Amino acid sequence: MPSITSSHTFLPIPDRCGDCAGRAAARRVVVGADVVPWRPMTGAYVVIEEGRESSADLVDVPGVAGLWWFDGIDIPAPFQGSCKGLQITVCYLDDDPLVTAEAIVPVLAERWAQGA
Repeated sequence: MPSITSSHTFLPIPDRCGDCAGRAAARRVVVGADVVPWRPMTGAYVVIEEGRESSADLVDVPGVAGLWWFDGIDIPAPFQGSCKGLQITVCYLDDDPLVTAEAIVPVLAERWAQGA
């Protein structure tokens, strides 16, 4: 198990398959985007999409305290594969995860309908 000082304690999946492309925090939370993953949360919502489009609009969804998004990379050894061409967004939640997920869906649907 990783220690609290490990750089991979909180973001093991995106850290290994993507380079951080952006961060955002909701205005209502008391912390900046850089520390949102370490803030108490009720869950996370992960979006994997093709392309590279800012995910900052998701921070306006009620229940999303903040988010980090990553541009996919070739996965380093000892793992195999590639996430190139994908964007991985991790939304950090501070409200009921199921209610928040329902609120995220229309935002994503509108973005995808516009071709983003």
